[in-house]
Amino acid sequence: MNLHGWIDVYLDHLRVERGLAKNSLDAYARDLGDLAEQVGDVDPASIGPGDLAELLVANVKRGFGARSSARQLSGLRGFFKFLVRERVVPSDPTTLVDRPKLGRKLPKVLSFDEVERILAAPNPATDRGARDAAMIQLMYASGLRVSELVGLKIGDIDTKTGVVSVLGKGGKRRLVPIGEVALAYLTAYVAGPRAKRARPNETPLFLSPRGGAL
Repeated sequence: MNLHGWIDVYLDHLRVERGLAKNSLDAYARDLGDLAEQVGDVDPASIGPGDLAELLVANVKRGFGARSSARQLSGLRGFFKFLVRERVVPSDPTTLVDRPKLGRKLPKVLSFDEVERILAAPNPATDRGARDAAMIQLMYASGLRVSELVGLKIGDIDTKTGVVSVLGKGGKRRLVPIGEVALAYLTAYVAGPRAKRARPNETPLFLSPRGGAL
């Protein structure tokens, strides 16, 4: 049985024994079809690393990106491992083919206008809005993670020096400057909405509408 026949056997294996969904099966079929188109309906044992490398080069000419080629190579590795188990091929040729290098994606950042809209979204005239404005301004000024933000205690804020003590990853504590604008929002929230809702000895800085921790 040549390549086309073994591709059909492998797809049946994926469908019946591994229970892959139709979309996944279609993706495997396309990738293996590309291989068959590249090398022809040959004996799988005759396919070597050079044939697979040529397929990756052809992918570039077809407009494939590095991620698409890497995904295809991963699918081919599964196919050849199956053929090794079935003793159709003596070894897996994909082990000698380097995975395409994936470039790092640049992070998506907000525009200045988007940041301005977020900062202006809460209504500080309301209790909830005053709390949310203080949280957003503090996060924007200090670069805190959300988990760090909601974990702050009232004693972590030093309004005199304008510094917040943050318990970060690994239990490490660091001091972060707040900035005048964020400090003003924090001071207004602590003196107003928080003072109204905080129960005696309530330690979390930012409180839920019921007065407990977020």
